[in-house]
Parts: sequence; C-alpha cells; structure tokens
Amino acid sequence: DPKLYSKLGDFYKQGNHYNEAKKAYEQAQAKDPNNPTYLFRVHDLDIWKLRNALRKLELKIKAGDTTAHEQYHHEHLALLEFRLKSFLEREKQYSTDSSIKFELGSVYFELAKIKSVREMYDQAIVRFQSTFHDPKFRLESGLRMGMGFAAKGQHDIALKRFNETLAGMEL
Repeated sequence: DPKLYSKLGDFYKQGNHYNEAKKAYEQAQAKDPNNPTYLFRVHDLDIWKLRNALRKLELKIKAGDTTAHEQYHHEHLALLEFRLKSFLEREKQYSTDSSIKFELGSVYFELAKIKSVREMYDQAIVRFQSTFHDPKFRLESGLRMGMGFAAKGQHDIALKRFNETLAGMEL
C-alpha cells in the first residue's frame, strides 16, 4: 500500500532522517506511479532539506562568518529554482488549487526581486490575480500584486491594487 510508505516517510521526516524518508516516499511513488502526490512528497522533502540548510547558514551569518553569506545567496537561489520547478508541475496537475497558485506566485515574486527580471513579476501577478479572490490569500496577493506593479513601473495600477486590498480588509 503506497499510503503506508508515505506515512513511513512522514515519520522519518519528523525524526530528521532525510535519506530514509526519501526512500519511503520513492517506494510509495513506485507502488502508485500515476498518483502525483508521492512525487510532490519527495519534492516537499527536498524543499525541507534545502530550507534546513539555509537556516544553518543564517546562524553562521549571524555569528559573523563572511563566507556563509555568499553560500547562502547561492543556496537560496537553488531553493527558489527547485520550488519553481516543483510548483509548475503541481500547477499542471492541480490547475484550480489556490494554495499552489499562491506559492508559485510567491516563488516568481522572490525570483523577480533577486534576478530583477520583469517578466517574472508578470508571472507572479497572474497567479496573485487568481488567488486575490480567495479570502485566505486576498491580503498577501493584493499586496504582492501592488508591489509587482510598482516594481514594473506601473504605479497607477499598483495604487489601485493597494486601495482594493485595503478596502477589502476587515478591521
């Protein structure tokens, strides 16, 4: 049963046993190759590992390690690129899922800031426009859309989006 292997992977992940968790998730994926859930479990595990490595680098940076800053930048970019690839695949599988669209928009937004690529802001804005109507994501989507439009130099649209976002807030 692939669900049992997936659950085993969850337990290994809780115990910080990356290799064992990955093996269990891959066994679940092998048992049910047509179910993308298990592939995304492997992706989530890899994202988790990359984030843990970044946290360790943050501690080194706070401690004054000058070499850790460049390594952090490199690994942060690698994490964003991996998340982009993973969430593009998820979006193909689950095209109406707001949480996937929001995460993908967030990845595009971060990459656009780091790489200064305006087209990535366009991709982020498209995702945030679709999640803006979901109450769970309305505030963050509206704010990031506004910041994206501002970064592209479209200040009138940015102000309009900020005003729409603020008008929809419950105080």
